[in-house]
Amino acid sequence: MPLPRFISVALLALCGAATFSLGTRAEPLDRDECKSLKAEQASLLTKEVKAALLRGPDWVKDHLHDAGDIEKVRQYLVIEEKVKFRCRTDGVVVPKPEPVPQA
Repeated sequence: MPLPRFISVALLALCGAATFSLGTRAEPLDRDECKSLKAEQASLLTKEVKAALLRGPDWVKDHLHDAGDIEKVRQYLVIEEKVKFRCRTDGVVVPKPEPVPQA
C-alpha cells in the first residue's frame, strides 16, 4: 500500500473514532428544554404540515416546490425526533438490561 493511501486510510479511521467518542450519544434533555421543544412542535404542526406528513416523503418531494414549506416539514420532523428520543415522556421507563449470568 503506497504511503499516501495508508495516511488517508489512517486519517479516515482516526476521524471516525474521534467522532464516535466525542459526544455522538443522545443524552436526555432536561425538562425545560423538552417543554420548549414540545411547544415548538405544536406550533409547527399546522394543517398543511399534518397533511404533508400523512401523504409521505415522496408526495412532499413531488408537490411542495416552495423551499419554505419543505423546510417546515423538515423542521417538524427534526423536533419530533428530539422529543421522541431525548425527552422522557408519558412515564415510559426503559428497564435496565439484566446482567448475563456467568457460567
